[in-house]
Amino acid sequence: EAYELLTLAQGAGGGIDWLSYGRTAIAPSNQDSYPHSEDVLIGMIRVAVDHFATTAPAQLEVIAARHQQSDRALFRRLALYALSKCDPTAADALLDRAVFRGWARDHWIRPEFYLLMSSHYAHASEEARMRFVAALRDDAWWGPEFDEHAGHARYSLSQKLHREAPGSEITATFAAEE
Repeated sequence: EAYELLTLAQGAGGGIDWLSYGRTAIAPSNQDSYPHSEDVLIGMIRVAVDHFATTAPAQLEVIAARHQQSDRALFRRLALYALSKCDPTAADALLDRAVFRGWARDHWIRPEFYLLMSSHYAHASEEARMRFVAALRDDAWWGPEFDEHAGHARYSLSQKLHREAPGSEITATFAAEE
């Protein structure tokens, strides 16, 4: 509802989703150094998710389920931010979900996706990492728009994953080959 109020205040007429476009991260990022009016909403969202992480962790999955398929990119990033705060014991299922939902393809190098990888990738089994990396290595999985920008995002992600799980053989191979 607050999002809709901000949209009305901006005067959006069904065109661009100006808040998702203007605010690239819910997770803490360098964008916090240059606050704008929409940052009030971002701050409220971040505080709520962080509060649920310590007081009602089950709510994090509820938030993620509600927003992971939203038409608004900012809400899809909210889902990833909430999942990054979840218990990493379900890391295998989360990596499988990331492949199924195409999170790497849709969020490339967004802070929420990287935060999710930081909190869960090292806790996943080598088998789950193998499935995840296989999807990342498949140019067709990235879609018909796979180009040098997506290639660079895949390279950056390979390096990030290697830093998160340096002892993983599949991850080391992926990072070296990218």
